This record gives sequence, structure tokens and C-alpha cells, in this order.
Amino acid sequence: MCRLIAYTDPEGNERRFEYDAAGHLTARINPEGGTYRYIYDDEGRVAAEIDELGYQISYNYNMDARVTAKTDRLGRDTIYYFNENNRLTRTVYPDGSEVRYEYDDQNNRTLVVDELGLATRTAYNTNNDPVQITDPRGNITQITYEPQFNKVSSTTDALGRTTTMSYDQYGNLTTITHPDGAVSTIAYNDQGLPVSRTDENGHTTLLRYNEYGDLAELEHPDDEIITYTTDLVGRLTAVTDETGNTTSFSYNNRDSLIQTTDPTGVVTTHEYDSLQRRVATVDGRGHRTEFVYDGRGDVLEQINALGNTTAFVYDGERNLIRRTHANTTGVELQRDQRFRVVRETTFPANRVTAYTYDLKGRRIATTDAAGVVTSATYDELSRVITATDGDGHITTYDYDSVGNLTAVTDANTHTTAYTYDARNRRLSETNPLGQATSFTYDSAGNLLTRQKPDGATIEYVYDTRNRRTETRYPDGTAETATYDAAGRMIGMGNATTSETTTYDANGRPVSVTDQHMGAISYTYDAVGNRTSVTDPDGGIQRFVYDELNRLSSVTDPTGGVTSYQYDELNRPIRTTLPNGVTTSRGYDDDNRLQQVRTVDPAGTVLALFDYTYDAVGNRTTMTEEDGGATSYTYDNRYQVIEVDYPEGRVANATGAGEIKPLPGFERFIYDPVGNRLSRQTDTTTTTYEYDAANRMTRGGDAIYRYDANGNRVAKEDAGLYRYHTEHPDVSYQYDYEDRLIRIVEQQLHPTNRTAHGEDLPAGLSRKPALQFVTEYRYDAAGRRVEKHTGPSFNGMLEGTIDDVRFEQVRYLYDGLEVLHEHSSRQDHQTKAFYRAGGRLVAQFRYATSDGFGSGQIPRMYLDYYSHDGLGSVATLTHYEDDENHQPIRYRYSAFGAIVQGDFTNNPYGYTSRRFDHENGFIIITFASMTPLPGTGSLPIPSGLVAVLICIALFQIIR
Repeated sequence: MCRLIAYTDPEGNERRFEYDAAGHLTARINPEGGTYRYIYDDEGRVAAEIDELGYQISYNYNMDARVTAKTDRLGRDTIYYFNENNRLTRTVYPDGSEVRYEYDDQNNRTLVVDELGLATRTAYNTNNDPVQITDPRGNITQITYEPQFNKVSSTTDALGRTTTMSYDQYGNLTTITHPDGAVSTIAYNDQGLPVSRTDENGHTTLLRYNEYGDLAELEHPDDEIITYTTDLVGRLTAVTDETGNTTSFSYNNRDSLIQTTDPTGVVTTHEYDSLQRRVATVDGRGHRTEFVYDGRGDVLEQINALGNTTAFVYDGERNLIRRTHANTTGVELQRDQRFRVVRETTFPANRVTAYTYDLKGRRIATTDAAGVVTSATYDELSRVITATDGDGHITTYDYDSVGNLTAVTDANTHTTAYTYDARNRRLSETNPLGQATSFTYDSAGNLLTRQKPDGATIEYVYDTRNRRTETRYPDGTAETATYDAAGRMIGMGNATTSETTTYDANGRPVSVTDQHMGAISYTYDAVGNRTSVTDPDGGIQRFVYDELNRLSSVTDPTGGVTSYQYDELNRPIRTTLPNGVTTSRGYDDDNRLQQVRTVDPAGTVLALFDYTYDAVGNRTTMTEEDGGATSYTYDNRYQVIEVDYPEGRVANATGAGEIKPLPGFERFIYDPVGNRLSRQTDTTTTTYEYDAANRMTRGGDAIYRYDANGNRVAKEDAGLYRYHTEHPDVSYQYDYEDRLIRIVEQQLHPTNRTAHGEDLPAGLSRKPALQFVTEYRYDAAGRRVEKHTGPSFNGMLEGTIDDVRFEQVRYLYDGLEVLHEHSSRQDHQTKAFYRAGGRLVAQFRYATSDGFGSGQIPRMYLDYYSHDGLGSVATLTHYEDDENHQPIRYRYSAFGAIVQGDFTNNPYGYTSRRFDHENGFIIITFASMTPLPGTGSLPIPSGLVAVLICIALFQIIR
């Protein structure tokens, strides 16, 4: 008998095999010595398998050698039943649930009944091909076949929409015709390899191969080419992109990737053990991450470049049951008999979250560590149809026969509806007020038009590679985008400004030039960490990173160094500013931020925040350096329902104006979808009203009006003297992208008041109402790049009225954050804001008359930021702490109202977002926003959003 007893791979690793006297394989021994064993019954069938760690699987058979029972490595039995034809008719799982099967005379499976008794039926043709599938809701999908190769020629979905397929004489798929008639095609060479693909818009991509049939070139419809190089065994060894930059790959003799070299020559390497398990990765900076495995190949430890270890434990079936972090905290997972996680317990804090499933394995309830239960129900096709929050409020979801979401009804019974075309692309979205947005698409699925509820239609234009190149608006204006050969955006512009970008060989931006504000340049290290940013005035920030690529220091343009330290979980524990101010952070045993402490070089405490939390991590108290404690109470949806403030605090309503007492408490009541219905303090109660689209229509004495697109267009004060009888107190205008572009505030002319500030008596001469106008302009990325503010009598911005001056501010961005702002006032002052690790670090102020740019700023112009646990600005300290430059302290109410602080020169505050002192708004720039099921939906534009200071949309104090 010729039996393989040993095999040595190309790396020199030996695998051995053992047999019994009957020739049955009894053991496989790997190069690491791990042994996998087989035990046989008297009939020569495998009765048990024992893995490298000693866990055993066992089998029972019927007389026809069918497995009738399987006992897994944890001793759990799955039972199998067969009919007289040895077809599986029933599977009973360890939890007692079962799935049943039925067959036709040809032994085709015609019926599957799942664990909940839901049936899926299949009918077959004479060739035993499935031709009709009926799902548990009775929806039917039909399939036809072409006669020559018996391949699928059409599918008709449950809504009667048919997609057809055609084939060439060799059985290769050549055309796909969609239900709307759009066609895509594929052509092949003599070897049956696809050589061209033409999309539904007629744009063709070409594919070329080497003599061995490996892909060698891909040519885009615009003639740009990607080149692929392979070795003699077909492994990819190099990719050269459309701009000529090459990334190369190397392998060991077992085909495992051992080295990647990027276009700049930086090398990343991988190391493997004898079983080809990756045991180490060394990045381009030489930093090493290691992996340790058990005998079965599961990762036991991951060790980072500093030696910090994350450990993992598995059950006999290789499911993760424990994860321990480098600081010895972690989580334990308990699983049910079908290996679904039913309980998560953190340690050492012992916070427990429990999960409940139905027999089909769908999660139907979650009980968090505070005992609050949220739940979901499903239809027969496992689509969520209801979601119930912790207070019992229900959101429902409806679908069509092919699974498209057609309606969402919120807990206030207000419904948003959706329709779709024959290719399941959304055609319309109609809000509860009946206001609809509609969409059209080209044949390839690109969005062509978007008609807004007010009737305005926006058009979109694409190039041959389906990249958006132009957005056209009803007034004839447009936003444009251009790309390089590799598909990276190199230019964008609109009527306000334009921006160009250049990239290095690795596709990282190395310069970004704004039409008005100049160029920012960037450099990077070997692994892509940004190492410097140079602004248009020559100011340079330099960044240094540690072995884990965490920011360890940043040097500002004056040479001041901010340094950072971290714990084993990569959390910041100490930040030291150039002026010696230090912020330390501490964490509890559940890895929650427990304390933030900021001190000056003399050890004087500038800010101190001690935090406590409830079982699910909601912040319950915040105690400050003076001992004053703020406490928070939540409902079962974790909305703040009460805030108790320390005694003796005051609130500064505008950041620079009138001081008024902070209430002793705030209490809030919400409706079922989370709209705030009332705010009660120790002195006042304010009520709020909303329309069916969840837009606030009244808040206290203020009345709000909206346009058809959902944008707030007016605020009127119903309880106070109206400044102008023909105009609302505040009006808002928006562009076609629903970005705020103009605010007009009606104000009494100063001469319309007496010397004591009272309104003039009736009948006395009055001057026209003075308007204060704020205008915004945006770039093609939706970022606010200009702000114009000033007085007006006629809606047009004036130069100066009664010492109120016009001001224009331009903004230069580094990504989504402002790097420079330049004001036409204050002697053309420029403010430069520097960030590191996502946080503000410093602000430099200088004027044109100073005769220097940010590259030569004297340190007397520097202010440094420190933050609280929420990321809000807590203190602003000057380079020198003297009688002229005392630290500025910032404090806020629960929802961002300013309690203390000076925003004359610093525009950043709550959550480090910009504060516009002209109108009291917080400016939030969104990269994107994804609605979640069950949450209130507002028409929030992708660019800049102005939100009232008393913002209740975000539970950010959590």
C-alpha cells in the first residue's frame, strides 16, 4: 500500500501522517508538533476527531452511513433525520429548534421550513433546475434557462420585473438587460477571458492579459491604464497605477505575502511560522507587531511595538469568550447553544449586557447594564418591522416585496414614505407633511437629478468613469470637480472660490491651494503620518509620533512644543503645552474618563473635572475645581431629563454681553421621538411645539417658520415688541444645497430709544428699523469659506452705521477644520488655529500692520487651549501668564449655553465647535451624517449647519 507518511514544503517544514492497520489516517502532525487525530468505528467510519488542543467531535451513523448525530467540542448534540432515499428531512439543533425539508420524486428539495415554521418553496423544471421560489410571505421569484448551456436566461422578481442574460457560443455571459431596458455587455477572447466590459452608459473598460492568462492591463474608458505584473505562478508582484506609481509585492515559497514596497520605496514586511500563520508585521518605520497562536491557529495574544499585550480566550468551538486588554480590563462573552452571544460582562467593573434571540437567531431584545430593555420584531423575511426603545415607544418599518424600505412611521405615528424604480433605486422620499424629494438616474445608476420639495431641480454630470464632474443649479451656477488619471480629485470650484490639490506617489495630498487664501503643504513619514503642515504665511507645524504611531509631540510655528503621553489602551493621560500648562486624565476600572485636571507650571489648578457614571456610561455628576457639582438624570432612552447645577453660578448669554443667573436646575420632558416638549427651571417653564416633520414651530414666545425643504426661514417673537411690522425678527435664507447663506436680524435703531433705553412714546418720530445682516458663502465641498456681517437699512450690507462696521471674514481649511481666518476689520487680523490629534492646540493672532506672517509670530501673540472631558474648551492660557494675560475660563450648561467665557478673540467653545457671537450659533461641519432607525430625522445639509446654542439634538454630555 502506498501511503503518504511525510511531506516537506518548500520552506523546509515537515508534515507527518499516521495510519492504523486498516490503512485509515489516524493522525496529522503539523510542523509545530500539533496533532489532529481520527478514531474509527468497526465499519471504518470516522467516529471521532480530536483536535490539537484535545477537543473532540463525535459522530453516529445509520445503516446507510449517513451521520445521524454530531456531538460538538462542547458536548452539544445536533440530530439529523433522513427519508428512505437518504435525503435529509429534519435537523434538530442543540437548543431544540429544528428545520424541516421535503423533496419531490427527483429528490429536489422543494420545501424548507425554518425554526419558526416559516416555509420557503421551490419548484423545478424537467432538468431539475429551480424555476420558481416562493418565500414565506408568498412572494414569487421566477427563473428561466437557455437551452444550450442550461444557464440562467432571466430572473423575474416578486414585483414582476425581469432581468435577462445572453451568452455567446461558448457559454460566456455577454449581455445583461435590466428591467428598464438598460444593457451592459462583456466581450471575450479565444481563451474565454473577458477583454472588455461596457456599462449601461456605453463606456468601455478594456482588459489585457499576458501569455499565461493573468491580467496585465486594465484600461479605463478615458484611456488611462493600470498595469499588473505577475510571476510564473500567477502571483501579483506589482501594480502600476494610472500615474506611473508602482507598488510591488514579494512572497515566500508558500505563497504568503512577505513584503510590500510602496511607490516611494517604503517597505512593510510580514513574518510567518511553519504553518504560515502571520507572527509579525513590521511597518515602514520599523515598528513591530507580533501575534501568538494556540495549537489550532487562533490568536492568543497580540503584542504591539511597545510590548503591550491584548489576550484572547476561546471555547472548544473556537468562539471568542474572553478578551483582556493591556491594562487587565476586558470583557467576557457567554454564548447560547448555538454560539450566539447572550451575555457580555466587563471586568473588573462587572457591567452586564444581555441579549435575547428568537429561534431563528435574530436578536429580539437587549437588556443593558442598567436593566433597560430595547427590542425589535421581524417579518417573515427577517426584516426589522418594529423597534421599541427603552420607554416603550415604537417605530415601525414597511417594505415592498423585494425588500426596499417603503415607509418609516415614528413613535408619533408620522410616516415618511419611499418609492423605487424597476432597479430598486430610490425615486422619491415624502415626509409626513407630504413634501417630496424625487430622484432620477442614468442607465448606469448615477444620480442625474434631485428635485427638492420646493420644486428646485439640481442636475449632476459625470465623466466616462462615472465620477461626478459638475453639479448644476436652477439659477445657472454650478460646482465643478476635476480628477487626475488615478481618480483623485485635483480641483473643485464654484462661483465663490476654487481649490486645487496635488498628491504624492502614495496618493496623499502634498499641497492644497485655495484661490483666495493661498496654499497649504504637507509632508508625511514612511507610514503616512502627517509630519508637517506649512500654511500660506510660511508657518510650519511639525509632528512627531511614537512606536505606535501616536502623536507624541507637535511643534508650532514659533518653536513651542506640545507633548503627549498615553496609557496602555492608547488613551491620552498627559498633555503638556509650550507654556508649561499640563492636563492629566485618569480613567476608572471600566475605562471611562474619571478626571481631567489642568494645572499651570506653579501647580495652580486651572480646571478640574471629576466625573461619575451610571451603569451604561451616562455621565451622572461633574464636580469642578471649586467643589461645585452638576448632576444629570436620564430617562430610559438616555435623554437628559434633569440637570442640577451648583449654587451661585451665572450664565453669560452671548459670550460677551449680559450676565444672568444660571438656574438651580433644568428639567426636560420629551415626546415619543425625542422632541423636547418643555424645559422647566426654578423660575420659568418653557414649552415647545413641533410639526409632523419634527421641526420646532414654537419655543416659548418664539414662533418658527420653515420652507418646503425643511429649512428654518423665520423666527418671530410673539411675546415682545416686534422690531419691524413687515419682517420677521430673524429671517434665514439658504442656497440650493440647503446651506445657510443669510441671516437678517431686525433691531431698533439706537435713536428709537430714550436715554434710559426705553422705547420712544407712541407718536414720536422713529427712524427705520436697523437690520443686522450675516451672509455666508461656501466652497464646492460645502465648507463655509466666507462670512460677511454688518448693518443694513434696506437688506443690503452697509459700510458703517452708527459705529457698527461691515466685516468680511475668509476661512482657509485644513480638511474640515479652519486653519486660518482673515478679517477685514481689526487691522486685517489673521487668526491661525493649530490642531493635533483632533484637538485644538493653539491660536495665533496677528495683523497685517505687524509686518510678519505666521512663520515669524512673536510668542506674545499665542494662546493655548485646554479641554474638558467632552472636548469643550475649558481654559485659554497665554504664552506668558501675567497681569495682562490671565487664563480665561470657559464653562457651559448641559446643552452648551455659555456659563463663563470670553469669545471676543476665541471663537471655539462647546465641544470645540465654532461659536458665532453675531447670532449665538454653534457651527457644526459634518463630513457625513447617517440616519439611524428610530431616530428623529431633520433635513441637515452636508455642509455647514447652524444650530441654536440650546441644542437638544445631540446627547453629547453622555
